[in-house]
Amino acid sequence: MRPLKKAKKKNNRLPANERREAIIHSSLRAFARKNYMRVTTRELAQEAGLSEPALYKYFDGKRDLFITLIEYIGARMIERWREIAAESPDPLTALRDIGVHHFQRVLHDRDYTRVMFQAISEVSDPEIQSAVERVYSSFVQYISGLVRRASREGQIVTGIDVRMVAWHFLSLGFTLNLIGLLGLDRDFVATNLDGWGMPLFAYLKGEKLVPGAVPSWPKGEKQWEHQQSK
Repeated sequence: MRPLKKAKKKNNRLPANERREAIIHSSLRAFARKNYMRVTTRELAQEAGLSEPALYKYFDGKRDLFITLIEYIGARMIERWREIAAESPDPLTALRDIGVHHFQRVLHDRDYTRVMFQAISEVSDPEIQSAVERVYSSFVQYISGLVRRASREGQIVTGIDVRMVAWHFLSLGFTLNLIGLLGLDRDFVATNLDGWGMPLFAYLKGEKLVPGAVPSWPKGEKQWEHQQSK
């Protein structure tokens, strides 16, 4: 995902759509720093370089801004995944490259991860729950589409439940989020990242997972080093 731009200072006049986007960008820092329940609309306005009344010209309040941010993050993630897929030689490689990109992003910018975990913790609010459902449904839909493409191109075995695979893929991402956020085993994961996806990709390709095998993506081939099932 592209780095978020900092909100411009109060005396810089921006068109309404640009000001709204700048507020969304600045709110990421505020929510990540204090969390949804603790941050105030006044603090959100200050982060954006606005007065509190001015903030209400663009958003109905804290919840509206938080939901907009959640959906914005989700949309930007899908946009980045599309860019990665366009640069990858095939859909299976695209899945691998998306996973690598995701972990790199988690390591270098934890604000996104913090906010998305906050969103999940606030699903007792029906409006926030609906927003989280929409975002994760879009993730499942996109990853399912890549798996379907891989199936059509003969990269994976037939009969795969693409929605189940999509959720498994996202669960790997969720685990990497925890590792990146908590700082647990980050160096180990960074040097063995392909190994985390090894069981899933072996399943997709109908290959036997060899204990102790080291996965690799040879240049120009991008395939796992597995023993083919008989």
